[in-house]
Order: sequence, then structure tokens, then C-alpha cells
Amino acid sequence: MTNREIAKELGVKEGVVQYTLAKVTKYGTAETRSRSGRPRKTNHLVDLSIKKHVGLSPEISSSEIAKELNSVREVKISPTTVRRRLNFLGINSRVKAKKPFISVVNRRKRLAFAKLHRNWSVADWSRVLWTDESKFNALSNDSKSRRVWRRQGERMNKKYITPTVKFGGGSVFAWGCMSSSGAGALHHVDEIMDSAVYVDILHKEVPISTKKLFKKQKWVFQADNDPKHASKMAKAFVAEKQWSVMEWPPQSPDLSPIEGLWAYCKRHRPVFRSTNIKLAFAHIRKTWEKIPVTVCENLVASMPRRMEAVIKAQGGPIDY
Repeated sequence: MTNREIAKELGVKEGVVQYTLAKVTKYGTAETRSRSGRPRKTNHLVDLSIKKHVGLSPEISSSEIAKELNSVREVKISPTTVRRRLNFLGINSRVKAKKPFISVVNRRKRLAFAKLHRNWSVADWSRVLWTDESKFNALSNDSKSRRVWRRQGERMNKKYITPTVKFGGGSVFAWGCMSSSGAGALHHVDEIMDSAVYVDILHKEVPISTKKLFKKQKWVFQADNDPKHASKMAKAFVAEKQWSVMEWPPQSPDLSPIEGLWAYCKRHRPVFRSTNIKLAFAHIRKTWEKIPVTVCENLVASMPRRMEAVIKAQGGPIDY
């Protein structure tokens, strides 16, 4: 048979047949030959030692691991080898997740909240007016990330999380609200935000936003447990307006969809390189007003999944 006939019979290209026959003629077999190359510098026990190092100290660098192992081994390994072996074991260097510190008491409150709202439908969550404040860094991002060694799916393990605290002012400070129907008002806070300023914002912005987002439908007011939100003045104002209020668990920004809206706005706003704060807010407002309704719909639609995630985490932080 010719090469063409063999290729047709086997359903492969003629070049494959030609290459295989040449290989058999030269080596006496078509099997893949063992390749030459530098032997691995680590064995199973060394790999286990490398794995143990990152298990005990996720923030340790590959250079530190190599240095420690080389001090007790004859065959030296490089930081590159350490990284390669960790990658082979499914452990990669990742930026450490930042989540608020959650006390045992507040874990219980978050878990109770999730269980109470476990059976809420997306339609139920769509009746909520989500409110919050956020800081925008007009000139630069001052956040610093730390890297750790971890496996995929371990991002929310407490060993790989950097606890954070609430912001303390910034270049541009804003109050905003949203529902599944879209983004509501965005208010520039250009003074120290105390209870009186907060109540004034609610008085001005909430009626306009609820009329736009809910028409004549009933709605529920949501705010976190920031001291000015929970002040006597704020509570008295909300009670006077007879708003239906959602009791919110402490240290729970990961449960609020508006946090995702802030993140979306910060990612999509134009690069701003001026110290003019009013102009910076104008850029932010322009981005806020262009946020697609589908973004808000998807964020609110995630609420049932968030409740299940909190229950699974026993009140701990979740990946939202």
C-alpha cells in the first residue's frame, strides 16, 4: 500500500503516515521515546516540605522557602523552582482578599439574617432601596495588596483575608442609592458627614429616588450600621417618615449589592488627574448616571445566592 492509501484507510493525513514510517525505520518503534533533560531537583519529600511551608505561613516568599530548604539540603533549589513546584501542586500566588473583620457575635447575627431571608425571592429583594456612602480617590488608588499562596477556591479562607476597617474620608465622598430598577440619586458630600448632614441627604434624595425607582409600589429602606445611620436623629427621622426599615447585620458590606455598584462606577469612571473636587464629582456622576439597569438587576438577583453563601460560611465573609 502506498502512504496515500494507508492515510485514507486510517483517516489521517499522509504526512502523519510518512513521519511514523520514518520513525519506525530509524528507531525500530513508533512509541514516544524518553526525552533527555536536566533531572528534577526536588523529590516527593521536598515537594511536601515546600507545601508545608506555605500551609503554615501563606505569606512566605519563594525566596524564603528556597533559603530555608537550601540550609539543610545538599542539592540547592532556586525560588523559581519553588514557584514551579507550588504551581504543579495547584498552589498559586494570589492577592490577599480584603474583608471586614467579623467578630463571633456578628457572625451569629449575619447567620440569623441570612436564615431569616433565605426564602426571599428576587422580587422581594427588588423592593429594597439600597443606600450607602463611598470614597472615590480622584488622583490615585491608595490601596495596597498583599499576596499569599493558596489553592483555587480558598479565597475566603480566613488565612488568606486581610481585615479592613471603614473608610475615614477621602478625595471625593458620595452618598448613593439603588434598586433592581437602576441607580438612584448620587449626592456629593462636601462637608463632614454627621447625623444632621445624613438626615438632610435622606430628606432631599430618598423621595426623588423612590418615586423614580418604585413608582407607587411599597419599598423597604436599607442602610448599614454606621454610627450616623444608627443615630437617634436618623432613627427619629425614618420613624417620622414611616419608612419600612430592613434590620441590617453588622460588618456586612459583602451582603449589600450597592457595594458592587460602587465598584462598577469606580472601574468605569474616566481617569481624573486634577485636584478640582467638584470636577471630579461631575465625572463620577456622569458615570453613575450611565450605569445600565441590567447591572443593578444582576446585583440584586445575587441576593438569594448571598444568603446561601453566608449560611454555608456560618456567618463568615463571602466572596462578593
